[in-house]
Amino acid sequence: MTILERLKKEFPDIVSDTYYSDLYLYHENLQSVENFLKAENVYYTKFISNIDHTMWIEIPFGYMDEFIDKKCKRS
Repeated sequence: MTILERLKKEFPDIVSDTYYSDLYLYHENLQSVENFLKAENVYYTKFISNIDHTMWIEIPFGYMDEFIDKKCKRS
């Protein structure tokens, strides 16, 4: 199970976005998401969006498995 699948299972209302292999997350209660990521030993950083000035979490290479699947032809 990928990190995104685990997050969506734990936090059904989480908002996610991707850019290549990076995963971006927004949730009303970011502290609970941070606690989950710390427990899972997942490296992340936080940043404030320049557009809507909300706090987001970035997981570098957090979308890698899905990114590779999209780039590769699997039969």
